[in-house]
Amino acid sequence: MINFTENTDVVINEFLRSLTQQSLSPVTVKNYKSDINFFLNWLRSTTPYSSSLPIPQLITPKTL
Repeated sequence: MINFTENTDVVINEFLRSLTQQSLSPVTVKNYKSDINFFLNWLRSTTPYSSSLPIPQLITPKTL
């Protein structure tokens, strides 16, 4: 199974917080969050369940 650790949530939340601090609209931040979640769900569905690599190692030019 893919290693979606709490660290992933922390990084995403920090990124979203940084968008808010840049005075981006709440709708923009919400859409970024949705896009990130969509990507992570896609990544989960296309990566072999036996994978235990952390997300940064799973995101390669081939997966993108």
